[in-house]
Amino acid sequence: MGSHWTGSLDSLKWSDEKKEFTISPHDLDIIWGRDPRYWKISKNKDVVELLQVCWLQVSGKIPFDKFKNKAGTYKVQFEVKLKPDAFGWSASPVYFLTKVGDKPYRWFKCSIPNKEKDGNQFPIPEKCEFTIGESETYGKGEVIFGMYEIWRGKWKGGLDICEVHIKKI
Repeated sequence: MGSHWTGSLDSLKWSDEKKEFTISPHDLDIIWGRDPRYWKISKNKDVVELLQVCWLQVSGKIPFDKFKNKAGTYKVQFEVKLKPDAFGWSASPVYFLTKVGDKPYRWFKCSIPNKEKDGNQFPIPEKCEFTIGESETYGKGEVIFGMYEIWRGKWKGGLDICEVHIKKI
């Protein structure tokens, strides 16, 4: 079983109307996600709550075949909420990653605004994109995306991950 949460793609949904994938937080891989000292993972699958960590690593992947007939450029955004008692975010920028198949990783830096401690959802980051070509959608491979803060070693907590949107732009 181990200390890490391993997601699946059970709730991956594509909306033709919005031109986006929606991913439940339960479908993400979360380092230390099975350790109740650090994360609270609800049974109803609507939210994953970060209690406290000094190593934030949350990632997901989508196989190329899910993008068939959907080639193009996509924007990745995590819908999150900061709790009133959130801590550790002002001094620790968060990095977001995308990787398409064997192409190089792309990193995007984002600060989580402390003013958002009102319990309302907001998307982060502003810019985190990748492009997938039509020929790639017929190959083997996957699109990887994630949210990381593993370099500073500072404790942070009070963040809910509500869902991830991967929207065609």
